[in-house]
Amino acid sequence: MRARQVWIVIALLAALAACEGSAPGTGARSITTRKVRITPNQAITVSGEGRLAEGDCVRTELLAGQTPVAWWPADCATLKGSTWEVIVPLGQSETPGALATDTEYTIRAWLEADSQVQSEPFVFDLAPPPSDTPSSR
Repeated sequence: MRARQVWIVIALLAALAACEGSAPGTGARSITTRKVRITPNQAITVSGEGRLAEGDCVRTELLAGQTPVAWWPADCATLKGSTWEVIVPLGQSETPGALATDTEYTIRAWLEADSQVQSEPFVFDLAPPPSDTPSSR
């Protein structure tokens, strides 16, 4: 009987060790960037979700091409429920009023406490869609 109790304790400790570092009840930790909304001369809003602990800090970075933009804030987006959001005002202080339409941008997001937990890069540009009108000859 004593040997069975020891094995139960070992099994419980192994299960707890496997869950260490994960948000309760969620399994593996993850971050996903879902949306980027840009309103010229107002704000860039980046939002996503995460399987993290409530209150975890998500850091973000905006790249223009392959270069981080200097004016992007280093503020922490706090996880609320399973979502996070960063709002960066445009046209104030050092931020431009709009992003360039000829540049490819990338949003990176990661867990401050563990940079290995990060979203896939969210790539976007502001180029207008191609015209559907036939070209003249």
